[in-house]
Amino acid sequence: MTDSMNLRSITLNGADIRYVEVGAGEPVVLIHGAISDHRTWQPHREELGRHVRAIMPDLRYCGTGAWADAGEHYSIQTHADDIAALIRELSDEPVTLVGWSHGGAVALTLAVQNPDLVKGLVLYEQSLATYLTDPEELRQATEIRAAALSGMVAPAKEGDLDAAARAAVAGLNNQQFPFGNLPEWAQQMILENARTIPLIGAATMPTVTADDLRSLNIPVKLVVGGDTVESYKIVARAAARLLPNAAMQSIEGGLHYWVCLEPAAVNRLVLDFVAQHRSA
Repeated sequence: MTDSMNLRSITLNGADIRYVEVGAGEPVVLIHGAISDHRTWQPHREELGRHVRAIMPDLRYCGTGAWADAGEHYSIQTHADDIAALIRELSDEPVTLVGWSHGGAVALTLAVQNPDLVKGLVLYEQSLATYLTDPEELRQATEIRAAALSGMVAPAKEGDLDAAARAAVAGLNNQQFPFGNLPEWAQQMILENARTIPLIGAATMPTVTADDLRSLNIPVKLVVGGDTVESYKIVARAAARLLPNAAMQSIEGGLHYWVCLEPAAVNRLVLDFVAQHRSA
């Protein structure tokens, strides 16, 4: 499953940012998670393109393109800055941002720092926890996430990045859904992005506070899987308490890779959100 013939490229912030665009109308920017790329949304794009203008970028260092440096700029902040620049180049109106996991953290950071660029947010299991003010919640979220990813540590240190990627998928799916059960296209995408794993651990977190979320007065849909890792539920519940215009939804039986497994359901959620807030 390849998009090589459909990829466009634009130079922003000193990096070549690649993206796929389909459809027309309201702009919706879809941001993939870590160890993945724009292909996350390939099963979604035909349906989305019939209703909205869907823009699906590769975050810097993700995808199959060559890196301009050694990866030292990999961070949520870098990715948020890049996508903000992309929006300014491609859209003359605020966009709806859809973010999954790391991409959700990117979307939330971008919205807090550039509220003029964002009309609404749909976040599936976003990973940012810097706004947690309850020490016990922060401890639980940090420890649970670390435990979920613990299986990738040893193979990553040994340089077996494919094994590390497989372990990350299993851990983030509560060990209930092994890597081999993903669609072949998703397996290929993840393995081709395994080279980013050493960058993830070295990345610093942006400064997004509880007050930042209290000030973000746009519609936000916070979505988690019913069977997912508990840390995502902790940070989503905290965000729902802070954001002035947030709604939270749990997907029955949903795991972390729900976005890859159920594209039709994801599309319904996104398009319903866009329709609901079209006149906002």
